Amino acid sequence: MKINKIQKTLILLLSIFFFTTNPSYSADIYDVDIFGYEISQSLLDHFTSDEIQGMKKVIEGSTQGIFTRINYPRKQGGYDGMQFLVKTEDSMMIIYAITAYKSLGNENLELCMSKKRQIVNDLSKIYSQIKSASGISTYDIYDGKSKSYQTEFFLEEGRIIVSCTDWSPIVEENTRYQDNLRYIIMSDIYNESRNR
Repeated sequence: MKINKIQKTLILLLSIFFFTTNPSYSADIYDVDIFGYEISQSLLDHFTSDEIQGMKKVIEGSTQGIFTRINYPRKQGGYDGMQFLVKTEDSMMIIYAITAYKSLGNENLELCMSKKRQIVNDLSKIYSQIKSASGISTYDIYDGKSKSYQTEFFLEEGRIIVSCTDWSPIVEENTRYQDNLRYIIMSDIYNESRNR
């Protein structure tokens, strides 16, 4: 099926407005951005040291403390906030992964999956030559019934992940967790540190 000029323009506009990726056709993770934030940039290119000091930070246990997650809870482009992964001991604060997240309350899996399908469909058109995979993973929290439905696009030196997390009722009762949509760009450097 051949895509005409109007369809191409519509796909690009939707991607820019709703789905936040750079609409280039590069297959390199370093050419993808979320709201102008890119992997390999310094967080200091976007924020002052004082602003970063005021953001919540969590050392990533899954990376044996190599990386720290910095939370920026400011709404942008329909998302509730951003998270940046930087090396814990890096004074330059180079970004290795970025997440845009949207909380959807409890029992909103259908809404999340609908938004996820839209994003994945658009990414599939932009990255039609890129390998992708979808799957379900579970979280070992409380009853072990919380799930993440994710699709990954495997780019050069990294990946794009779109996921919906559906927390089980017992987790929602005992925590402040809410079902959420996540749009992630991640370098292989960060991903490999999680798999050690």
